[in-house]
Amino acid sequence: MPTQYKLKHPIFKFQEKEHADLMFENKLRISNIKDFRDSKYHKGQILDIGEGTAALKRHEDTTNITIDNKFIFCSTSHFLSDSLFWAIRENKECCVMILDPEEFYKRITDAYQTNLVFDYGGTCKYVPSRTFSIDPHHTMNIGASTTEICTMKPLDYSTQMEHRAIWSPISLPNSDARYLDIEANVANLLIRMEFSKLSESEFHAGKTVTMTTHLKNGSKSIFTLNHPHAIHSPVIIEHNGLEMLAFKLLGNSLSGATVSGAHTGMIINELGSFGCANIIADIELIEFH
Repeated sequence: MPTQYKLKHPIFKFQEKEHADLMFENKLRISNIKDFRDSKYHKGQILDIGEGTAALKRHEDTTNITIDNKFIFCSTSHFLSDSLFWAIRENKECCVMILDPEEFYKRITDAYQTNLVFDYGGTCKYVPSRTFSIDPHHTMNIGASTTEICTMKPLDYSTQMEHRAIWSPISLPNSDARYLDIEANVANLLIRMEFSKLSESEFHAGKTVTMTTHLKNGSKSIFTLNHPHAIHSPVIIEHNGLEMLAFKLLGNSLSGATVSGAHTGMIINELGSFGCANIIADIELIEFH
């Protein structure tokens, strides 16, 4: 009987180093959805003046909906996405890889179970318009549609590949605050990633990229790619109870690449091809340059 492999997908949070450091101290921030509509605090691809809004049209009648006081945690489902290059342009230095999004959200929810209700954790839906026509005989359940509205983003944002968690406040005295500072035991679900030496222009030009995985015993593995577009984001491969982090390859070979110091240089199975696999429990830091 063939051995079964399981594939898991982490998510990625880009931020300044000081904020990344706080996550490893079990401290993080979730933001009120209305805050992302405010140009006083945000700009670029974080600012979205239509965040949490929709217009519902029935014949000539239009109902405008604006949702406030939903608290969200934003990340991306793909490290090598526009979110990375936006982070580079914004001089952000760090990315925190969240190994198990479902468990991460659960620990936040459990820590604040008397204050917050978990509504959603998953990808955003990218739409050409936030205006919708509905059947004149259809009765709209606005409450049931709240989560859908809170996960809609314009098509222009689609390359961010956003992953979003949403909580509703229950009994918070500051439920209309711009953000909530949270403490939850999440540090052992995280891996630090640094990319300050990665050049956006050189990456797009196909120049060589090196990924150095620093291990807790002081050693390191080095994965050098002459064709950086030949890899996807890091993924987790589970096999016989062992979880390894590896880079998914577009092809079935490491042509134009070198690997040294990894637990396994290359894995090929029914799920695809993967390069530079290391045991997750051994990883201290991943550096891109």
